[in-house]
Parts: sequence; C-alpha cells; structure tokens
Amino acid sequence: MSEENRKKTVLVVDDEEDMRWLLANIIESEGFAVDQAANGQAAIDHLHNNVPDLVLLDIKMPVLDGIQTLQKIKQSHYPVPVIMLTAYGDIRSTVQAMKLGAYDYLTKPFENKTILFTIKRAVDYHSLQMEVENLRKQIHDQTSLVNLMGNSQQIQQISYQANQVAKTNFSVIIQGDTGTGKELVAHFIHSKSLRKDKPFVPVDCTAIPESLFESELFGYERGAFTGANQAKAGYFEMANGGTLFLDELANIPLGAQKKLLRVIQERCLYHLGGNRPIEVDVRIVAASNMPLDDEVTQGNFRRDLFHRLNEFTIYLPPLRERKEDIFFLAKKFLDETNSELGKKVNGFTPAAINKILENDWRGNVRELRNTIRRAVLLSPDMIEPQHLFQNQTSGNNNSGGMADPLLFSQTGASLHEIAQRTTEEVEKKVIENTLQSTKGNKVKAAKLLQVDYKTLYRKMKRYQLM
Repeated sequence: MSEENRKKTVLVVDDEEDMRWLLANIIESEGFAVDQAANGQAAIDHLHNNVPDLVLLDIKMPVLDGIQTLQKIKQSHYPVPVIMLTAYGDIRSTVQAMKLGAYDYLTKPFENKTILFTIKRAVDYHSLQMEVENLRKQIHDQTSLVNLMGNSQQIQQISYQANQVAKTNFSVIIQGDTGTGKELVAHFIHSKSLRKDKPFVPVDCTAIPESLFESELFGYERGAFTGANQAKAGYFEMANGGTLFLDELANIPLGAQKKLLRVIQERCLYHLGGNRPIEVDVRIVAASNMPLDDEVTQGNFRRDLFHRLNEFTIYLPPLRERKEDIFFLAKKFLDETNSELGKKVNGFTPAAINKILENDWRGNVRELRNTIRRAVLLSPDMIEPQHLFQNQTSGNNNSGGMADPLLFSQTGASLHEIAQRTTEEVEKKVIENTLQSTKGNKVKAAKLLQVDYKTLYRKMKRYQLM
C-alpha cells in the first residue's frame, strides 16, 4: 500500500483498559488506525518493531511512567510526535513533558473534538516536517536550482535571483501556476539564508478554515474559544528565528490579512484571547498561483499587505514555456524512481520522448513527475508511449484526455471495475478542469463543484493532483 493511501496510526498508551478502549473508538471514528500498549515498557517494545505516526501517552502509569517513556522515545530518536495525557492540575509533569519534547498535552477529562483536533494537527505538522527534511536532503550541497529544476535560461535566471535574495531578509513572493515548484524554490531560499539552521514552517493557506486563521497563525490562550483547553503557539512562533512559508497566500481572509500586516510590521503578536505581547523574528516567503496585483485590484487582497510582502518577486513560468527542461526533468524522475523501486528501466524510446515533448503538461512539473513514476512502475525495460498516457489525461489525446474503457477490459477487469475506473477518470478530469479554471484555488473549486473543502482535498490527494 502506498504511503498516501496508508492509514495513519496512533499508539495509545494507558494502563487503564477502559480508557484505551474509549480513546481507540474516538480515534478510529476519524479514519485512523489504533495500536494499544498497557504501559510505557510495552510502548517502547512496540516502537522497536513498528513506529506509528503519533503516540498518545498517559503520564501516570506503573512499570514505566509517561515521563520516563517520553525520555526513552526522545533518546532513541524515534521520528514520532508525542501527545501527553495528564490529570487536571498536574502542571509540574506537564511542563517537564513539554521541555522533554512532547508535541502537546491533553488534560483529562477532555472533549472528543479536542482530542481529534490535536491529533490531526500533530500528524499533519509531523508530515510537513518530514517533507521538509526530504526536501532539505534534495537541496543539500546543491549550488543552484539548475540541478533541481532544469538548465533552461529561465531556470538559470531564477536560480541567480534566489541565490541573491536568500542572503537578505527581504520578504519574497513566488508566483506561478500550480505544480511549477514554488515550494522547492522557497526551501532553496531558506537553505541558502542566514536562517538555514532555524525552522522552515510551511503553511497551506487553503487548508485552514476561515474561522481558525488567526488562532492557527498567531496562537491562542486557554479559554479563548470553545475547545481551547490549553494555550497553543501559532505558526509564527513555530517559525521564530526562521522562515514562514505562506503557500497560496491569496486565500488568507481579509480580516486575517489586517492582523498579519500588523504582526509583520511590529514583529510582535498577541495570542487570541491574550494580552501579553510576544516578540517574533520571522522571514516571510509567500507563494501564489494567482497574480496578486489582480487580486489587489479586485479587492480580494489588501494593497498595503501586498506592498509590504512584495520586497522581491520570483516568477516561475509553466513547464510548457521552458520545453528544454522537460526531458531533463523526465530523466531525473526516471533515475529517482528507479532507485526508489529498485528497478532498472533503461530509458525512453524515441516515440516516448516525442510524446513527452509534445504534451502541454497542464499540471506542470508535478504532472510530469507523476507520469514518469507510473511509467517506470509499468515498464519492464524501456518506457513506451503506452506506459506514459494509458489511463491518464494527455493534452494531445484524441479522446479529449479520457481513458478508453477498452484498455481496462483488456486487463481482464470486471464490468464493475471498468465502470468504477472510468467514473474515477471522469471525476479526476472534472476536478482538474475546475482547478484550472480557478487557477488552483481549492476553496473556489470546492464551491463550484458543490462539495466541502475536505472532500475536494481528499480526492485531489487520491488522484495525485497536489
């Protein structure tokens, strides 16, 4: 099962069987898998063989208590966030746990929605950090973006610009279509900056509900709103000293834009529900797949915030406008996928090369990468045209980009399977076209498709449209 389709796993560690059962039912109701351990030592034994995506750890336990267990987890460098379960008023143990590196804590008794919100946030944040680490490995020892993105004249210019601005504290706006590599450029700028040893915190501005924007960016105090059972640091504090990457900047609500401008200008914030000033030193790198000056003209984005952030702009052209990078990237993705899958696909036939170069790659680098990865998986030796675009949308297919159901039937699939796969192709095509019409704005796309944002986000991940 692929990493994307695998259920996230939570290890619940509590000596009370009833509590483990209750927590398991709550967590499983949201689609997580749950493992259980009756004490700290059992949890450590479990981690030796199977590291989950998150540990929910009770503090008061026999054999090995929560603090001792947390110490062992951190000493062993298991890559897993830990949320502590603590009794009301046990401040000393809670403070000790946070100093030891616990991600967060929950106080008994707790509300179901508070548990789920905290778990989802921890798992999502940890996933982002793992992606950051992977990108850091890709960028390590690279002297320019040419090695990562291509050797066209456009990329050489972008590489020069990124290297120059990285050494400053300028705020940077990276503009370009979805899938062109904006986050990769942001990581590169951070890796070459004086802040490279400090956090790089990416924030998908379309993934935060409008009502939670201020609390997520700036943090909140206990009791600030229903469910706020403890104070929480926001993304700005997480990025303190480093770089905050605001992806899809244009989707920040106007109300939050005003407060964001104030925080950037004053280098100081207040938690939601708090009155204590908190100083922050954060560099902003932002990205947008919509022209921000147009958003300003239309009244969707504050002019003063735009000019405050627009100290330096980098524009990433779509892949179709830098044809010389296409085959460079295709070969790069071929080598990476060969290594990942342990295969030895030797290259592309001339016919496959022509297909790759002729395609308009509306999904840009992301679409090219996904196409090559699937082709490597399907190919026994050399990549042929059918490995590239079978069951896939292609800008030059006579069928208008839809898969031919006959191709499915030739594999021996049942009528039900053929119908299901064809329906999925139609659904993917509709989502893809809608995203193109909204220039990648997921919120607008969800409204046009008359689905909630979470449903659209889940389907985009399923169809590899992110």
